[in-house]
Amino acid sequence: MTAGLRRAAGWMVGLGVAWVGTSAWSWQDPPEVKPTAEHERLARDVGTWDATIKVWTGGPESEPEVSKGVEVNRMLPGGLWLISDFEGQFGDQKFHGHGVYGYDPRKRKFVGSWADSMSSELLAIEGEYDPKNHTFTYRGRAHDPAGKPYESIMVTHHKGDDTRAFSMSIKADELGNQEVKVMEIVYQRRAQ
Repeated sequence: MTAGLRRAAGWMVGLGVAWVGTSAWSWQDPPEVKPTAEHERLARDVGTWDATIKVWTGGPESEPEVSKGVEVNRMLPGGLWLISDFEGQFGDQKFHGHGVYGYDPRKRKFVGSWADSMSSELLAIEGEYDPKNHTFTYRGRAHDPAGKPYESIMVTHHKGDDTRAFSMSIKADELGNQEVKVMEIVYQRRAQ
């Protein structure tokens, strides 16, 4: 090894030791992360919800396909993440979906992810809550089965403690960049 390489290696080792030292120091007493009012808002959706689903597979002017489903929501220990598991039926296909929702105080946004049995793509979403209208609005970008990009707009309106109305619209070049509603779900919380 040449003297220049030895100096560079020594410098990198020294930098690594310094980083490990400061990194270890900062993790000795990590700050306790506690749920915020936004996390507590998410926690209000804990429970089992019966769902009536309408899907417009033939476009917004067509008759919707109507089916039933069940959503079970729970908070991850610590109160920071709402875990949502959904089971239903679309046409003759069983459907399973899994969502994880939280609040990112640095972004000042609600954040989440969604994966389901009809898509190989994980949908990452961000959104806001309007306390005046009791409405969450999330947006995320994904691709249709043909690989074309679209934006997904999901709105959940809380109509009291035990009823929610969800709608999903998509916006894509093929649709003239207009929002087109493709799904609507009405949720009713089961008695505990």
